[in-house]
Amino acid sequence: MVNVGAMSTGGDIEDLIKVGSMEIAKIRLRTPVCIQPNEKVAISRRIEQHWRLIGWGEVTTEGIAATDETAQ
Repeated sequence: MVNVGAMSTGGDIEDLIKVGSMEIAKIRLRTPVCIQPNEKVAISRRIEQHWRLIGWGEVTTEGIAATDETAQ
């Protein structure tokens, strides 16, 4: 689960890149979310029927994702 401000949505990690001591993840969200660059996000995982914070991050670039309806 990815928490952005007051919004929570599921997501899948598509790519993980290590740059020096940092890891950069590309996450495909299940629900679109409006977000500004440099905004913080929390990443949680369900462990034994409880959500646990497993990491946090910061959005580094803006992007536009095409949905099935717009991609033609």
